[in-house]
Amino acid sequence: MKKDYVGFTYFQILEEKDICDLQKTRKDILDGIKSGRKLIVYGRRNTGKTSLIKSVIIPEFSKLHKRSFIYFVDFIEVKNEKQLTERMLIGFEDAFQKAFPTHDKLKKVLSFIKSFRPNITTDPMTGSLSVSLGFQNIGKDTKIKTLFSELARIAREYQTLIVFDEFQDIIQVEEAQAFMRQGLENLPKGTPVILLGSKKHMLSKIFSSPSAPLAGWGENIEFPMIPYDDYHEYMNERFANNKISINLEESIYIQDLMDRIPEPINILCNNLISNLPQNTTINSNNIRQTLDNLIEKSSSRLEEYLGSFSLAEQKTISGIANTQEEFKPQSKEFTTKVGLTAAGIAKIIKKLENHAVIYKINNRYTLSDPILSHYLRKK
Repeated sequence: MKKDYVGFTYFQILEEKDICDLQKTRKDILDGIKSGRKLIVYGRRNTGKTSLIKSVIIPEFSKLHKRSFIYFVDFIEVKNEKQLTERMLIGFEDAFQKAFPTHDKLKKVLSFIKSFRPNITTDPMTGSLSVSLGFQNIGKDTKIKTLFSELARIAREYQTLIVFDEFQDIIQVEEAQAFMRQGLENLPKGTPVILLGSKKHMLSKIFSSPSAPLAGWGENIEFPMIPYDDYHEYMNERFANNKISINLEESIYIQDLMDRIPEPINILCNNLISNLPQNTTINSNNIRQTLDNLIEKSSSRLEEYLGSFSLAEQKTISGIANTQEEFKPQSKEFTTKVGLTAAGIAKIIKKLENHAVIYKINNRYTLSDPILSHYLRKK
C-alpha cells in the first residue's frame, strides 16, 4: 500500500518514514550496536543524524531488548564541568522515566543506585512519574566519574545503549576527554556506545591527535550525501499529495542550491507546495522565485542572526558566502575584499568553524546554512 505523505518535515526530529535513504548508514549503525561496538558517527548539522538515532536506532534497540536502558545526552555548546555534569544528570532522569515507567520498577532500579538522591513524584491527573536526581556525599570522586560508575552498574543489570550527541563540544571542558575515556573504558564489555558529532575538525582533535586521551577510540561512520535519484523519489512522494511533480534535473538543481543538506532542501520544497497550484510540474523559474520569496520571508530572522556577530565576523561570513572558488583566507584578494588582516581573518575563521557557522569541504569554506548564503549573495 502506497504511503500518503503530507508535505516536508523540518525543524524537528523526523519520524522514520520521513528520513530519506540512509539505508546503508542505518544498517552499519544497527550492526554496530547489536555487536556491542563503539561508534563515532559524523555528519554535518541538519543531515538527519539525531533523527536516525532517535527514530530508528533507539526503537530498534528497545525491540531487541525487553530490559533496556537508553542513556542519551546532548553536549551541544557545553562549556564547563558544571554544565557537563548537569547534562549527564538530566540524561539519567530522562532515561529512568522512559525505562521504568511504573513506581515499583523505578524504585527497584534506584534501590541499587548508591550515589543518587532521587525524588519521585506522580502526576495526579495522568499518573506519569517524574524523577529528579541529586548526589549523595560522593567524597573525592568527581561527579562525572560517579555518573559513569552508576551507568556501569546499570549496564551490568540491563541492556544499555549510550548515545552522546554533539560529542566534540566536550573539547571546551578541561579534563573532560580524560574523564570520558576512563568512564567509557570501565563500562561492561559489549555495551554499545554511539558518539555523534557535526564538527569534523574538532572530532579529529579528540580521536586522531596522538596525545589526546581518546586517540584511536572507536570506529568511524560518516553520513554520506544522499544520492540525487533517491532524493528525487522522496520529493515526488511528498509533492504527489498536492498533485505537483518534479523532474530529475530540477530536483538536482534544488539539491545543489541547498548544498545537498536535507533540512534546507525540505524547507524549500515545502515552500514550493505553498506557492504553486496543483497540476504543476516544477521548473527552474518556480524554484528561483520560491527561493527569492523564502529569502525575503526569512530576512528579519537572518539579519537578527547576523547581528549576533561582530562587524568583522559579519564581513568574513559575507565574504565566504560570496566566494565560490577555493577559499584562501590569507590571500590579498580576500583580505582586501573584507578589509581585515590575514591574522584577524584566521582567528575569526577558527571561531566560526568551532561554532559550526562554517564548514571546510575540499579546501573550500561554506556556510552551514545555504539559505543564509543565498541571502548574503543577494544583498
